Amino acid sequence: MPNLTRKELISIKDLVSAHQILVSKLNSYSNSCQSPEIKQMFQSAAGEAKQSAQSLIQML
Repeated sequence: MPNLTRKELISIKDLVSAHQILVSKLNSYSNSCQSPEIKQMFQSAAGEAKQSAQSLIQML
């Protein structure tokens, strides 16, 4: 991967941070759900957001 500019690096770090916040919120929503279907939906979305954050981290 080519060298990232400072602006690109900051943008990727911001995206990672946003994904990590999203994972936390989705897990919280999942824990407060009574419906198994909606709970699973939030858990799945949290897993996808976590995976995206990890992919972004690997770019650094």
